[in-house]
Amino acid sequence: MEELKRLLEIRCATAGAVWIKKARAGSPADKMEIDRLMRGCAAVINGICLSGGCTAGAVGDAVELERRGVPTVTLCHAEFETSARQYAASLGLPDLPFSVYPAPNQGNIGDTAEAVAAASIEQILEALTKQ
Repeated sequence: MEELKRLLEIRCATAGAVWIKKARAGSPADKMEIDRLMRGCAAVINGICLSGGCTAGAVGDAVELERRGVPTVTLCHAEFETSARQYAASLGLPDLPFSVYPAPNQGNIGDTAEAVAAASIEQILEALTKQ
């Protein structure tokens, strides 16, 4: 997320990007938490889908944000892409935008964060800005 924030600041002259960690990664945020997440947001980069539980929480949040008119893109590693897309479809948004990246080495994306962010930035910008 830090690397994506840096790239967005460079590419889009974005200031004030905020990283908010929700209380429970494994389940969708409640309505009050979604309201807090939306406050002042033009778009949301959501995720990270690193496990089955995290995937359900991230996809559920993205669906709710999209329904409220906030463009999202959910980060998801390749091993959970099928589950994430199936869950989004079951919630009524089969075309929910995802940015899929290779599974991290032993659950640690730190070694490849810059490369993943650089490879994903165009896809993320497209998903957040399409009408």
